[in-house]
Amino acid sequence: MPPIQTGRAGSAAASPRTQRSLDLEIVEAGIAKKLPVLDALSAARRQRTAAGGAPASPTALRLLAQGDSWLDRGPTDLADSLRRDSGHRVTSLAISGSTLDQVAYGTLPLDHLGVAGADHVSRAEDLIYTMQSVRPGALLLSAGGNDVKGGALGLIGSALSSSKGFDAGAVRRHVANAFAQPYRDLVALVTAKAERMGRRVPIVIHGYDYLRVSERARWAAARLGRGAGELLETVGRAFVDAFHDVLSDLAEEHPGTVFLADLRGTLTDAVDWADEIHTSARGFTRLAGKVDGVLRSALAQQAAS
Repeated sequence: MPPIQTGRAGSAAASPRTQRSLDLEIVEAGIAKKLPVLDALSAARRQRTAAGGAPASPTALRLLAQGDSWLDRGPTDLADSLRRDSGHRVTSLAISGSTLDQVAYGTLPLDHLGVAGADHVSRAEDLIYTMQSVRPGALLLSAGGNDVKGGALGLIGSALSSSKGFDAGAVRRHVANAFAQPYRDLVALVTAKAERMGRRVPIVIHGYDYLRVSERARWAAARLGRGAGELLETVGRAFVDAFHDVLSDLAEEHPGTVFLADLRGTLTDAVDWADEIHTSARGFTRLAGKVDGVLRSALAQQAAS
């Protein structure tokens, strides 16, 4: 197995990324031009939610959720668990397979939810339109898992081809460069919209638990080269910890607005996992319990301030 380097995150310059931002004025101008499509998307979501089971109590918290497959794998995902086990009224805008950049800066898929023209609507426009119409009590941002998976495999390949082996500092630099700005832009956009609405909307974010590395995953990783299977768990843990650190910094930058659910160490049994990166129904129930605890704490903190 190649050696593990533990250089500091700041020991080398991060690779450049395209500078993008989310401006509320621009987003709302786009919404005004696309109202018929956005109205149709909203109606399609209401119909899908109604078909999913009994409605929540009228007094239940209205929770708006945006992200990837952890909120869009139904009927067993994080959104479903928060509806079923915590009783929240969850409106999910999540799309399975999304990267963090797609969640922040991308557009909806072609004919999303059967709505023509959906691909001309940005994810940011969809989010802000739905904030205005749903008027949520809180927002759950859940994105980055697909980036972790792809980035981990890339760094395994780099480690195998380097005489220095795996560099843990490179993981931290990669994660900070790839994850921090999209999350900051999303938080700034949502906060600006909440202020314009005259509301306080706590934003709950979460990282991930340490990935389950099965023998099948080790075998698949081994095709990248000798030692890849052994590196998989090490790289996965480094990514999860680095992602948590980025989100922790974000919560510290926005006290009283952004709240972090630390999910590491939650899924301790094999039955908690459906595959290497997705949890089972039982696993999502356990994760939802932690997210719900942070959510209720955030609401209590805002109510007391």
